[in-house]
Amino acid sequence: AEHDVIASTSGRDAIALVKRHGLFDVVFCEAELPDMTALEVYRAAVRVNSALAPRFVFAVGRSLPAGLDAELSALPNERISRPFDVGTLIDVVRSQLERTRPSLVPAARA
Repeated sequence: AEHDVIASTSGRDAIALVKRHGLFDVVFCEAELPDMTALEVYRAAVRVNSALAPRFVFAVGRSLPAGLDAELSALPNERISRPFDVGTLIDVVRSQLERTRPSLVPAARA
């Protein structure tokens, strides 16, 4: 309820969204999409807008191809392991917002 969400089910569609909207506060990207890897989406999105680089969070399963795992691990971006619950997702969004746009993070409720 606190955030506007735009979803995509393919890497190509995600890149088209980046081209259309420019900048997102947080980008969750599955490690392996039907048409691209997260690394390919990341690289293409960052070519469109370099400010997106720290805003990517990669959702990974239990096993990734070794090369993809190594390349994603070399990035400073956060990774979230599937399956995850809504509470974890909310925590990651807040953490990302604190890092990339501190003034937009709502104050913690007491």
